[in-house]
Amino acid sequence: MVKGEHPASLHECLSCSFTFVKNPHWLAASFSSELNDLDIGSVDRCLVLADFVQVLIQSMNNPNRRFLDWGGGYGLLARIMRDRGVDFISHDIYTRPLFVQPYQIEENDFFGLITMSEVALHLTDPVPIFADILKFTNTLVFTAVIAPDVIPNDWWYLMPDTGQHVAIYHKETLQALAHKLGVHLTSDGRYFHVLHRERLNLKSRLVIKFRAFAFGLVWLNTAVRFIKRGLGKSSSLTSGDQINMIANLPWKREKGTNRQY
Repeated sequence: MVKGEHPASLHECLSCSFTFVKNPHWLAASFSSELNDLDIGSVDRCLVLADFVQVLIQSMNNPNRRFLDWGGGYGLLARIMRDRGVDFISHDIYTRPLFVQPYQIEENDFFGLITMSEVALHLTDPVPIFADILKFTNTLVFTAVIAPDVIPNDWWYLMPDTGQHVAIYHKETLQALAHKLGVHLTSDGRYFHVLHRERLNLKSRLVIKFRAFAFGLVWLNTAVRFIKRGLGKSSSLTSGDQINMIANLPWKREKGTNRQY
């Protein structure tokens, strides 16, 4: 029973094991009150993803590019990354960001990397959504807990009380998705998954596949960041962001001036 009132059952694709709720008519309404109150893990999730994505970007040797968090909610991930000196912006059609300025994707936008944190499990038809996002990047990082072979009714990741988790992924599902999209897949087989057009270098593959390696680099990053902060050499973009936000206040913005980020 979803949200205490909607009968629902899981269906599984015989060819790729994609597991989904058929016709979740309540889905749009489940997002009507911004982020769901039960999602108390969102802050920790953003911190973990920020650590992972930062070392991945460094391994790809493109730290000076612009990056996007698609479906970024309140913009917390983008804020964390900007505080660390990484040019991240946030886009979400349901939620106005609180921590960064909202951003509408333009047709000619292209990003060094796009993240999609815990969004894939809300998609009733994932392939066209992933295809649309990949128009704007060569590298898409998304998170989704890989399901066990047999999903018990009380599996914690189903979260029937929110009504939002309607798509569940198995390893076979991700492989089929990459094949359908015509891209490569590199995954840790548990939570972090990367769809990419170009072959990744060895360091990037190690970051994605082996958490011990990735979070060893995270530890080094953290140490360097605190040393720089102690020396007054923080690379944060926060002060510049605040200047731009003040400049864009209605009583200060000149007529016809474009927003800056």
